[in-house]
Amino acid sequence: MLTFIGVVVVAVIAFKYLCFFLVHPNLPSNVLPVNIWRTLRVLTIK
Repeated sequence: MLTFIGVVVVAVIAFKYLCFFLVHPNLPSNVLPVNIWRTLRVLTIK
């Protein structure tokens, strides 16, 4: 279980950076990855 959580955390971090690079120009769409990232952070904390 602990290993699974570790994999999820790494995947979330990688996903966050991927979204960051994809929406690096200041576009309105860059709000969505931020919301997804915050949601995933809340889920991973719980």
